[in-house]
Amino acid sequence: MYARELHPERQKEAMDGLLCAGCSGPAARDERGMLWVLPLLDDAEDTVWEGVRTVILPMCKKCSAKATQSCPRLRDGHVELRVQEAEKIGVRGTLYPRPGEQGESDPDALVLYGSPDEPFVIARQIVRELRDVTVVAFVAAVP
Repeated sequence: MYARELHPERQKEAMDGLLCAGCSGPAARDERGMLWVLPLLDDAEDTVWEGVRTVILPMCKKCSAKATQSCPRLRDGHVELRVQEAEKIGVRGTLYPRPGEQGESDPDALVLYGSPDEPFVIARQIVRELRDVTVVAFVAAVP
């Protein structure tokens, strides 16, 4: 589920409803917030997870256990987070030059809501910014 992108409509529906990436059921929640499992970044030890922007969906507990064993990106190391707030801040998609402008399209642009670029992007994924984050676990790569 992480090795390739979800279908844009499924990603939108699941991100709008904060549904599990695996089963499309409700994401796991406890007093610390909703469960997110993200691949480790290259500089994971120095990463500040507060305010991280992601297109990855939250997960239920059952699917998170499966995903961390079956997904190659998560087997390369992952972080388990609990998140109190996950505001939709924009979209990721193909940004085209404005009429009359020269240049290539950007196939993987982040366009924030309210940006003057909004009319020129074909969105593929909703982006959320994770706030009030509690790091539950770091898991190193599985050999």
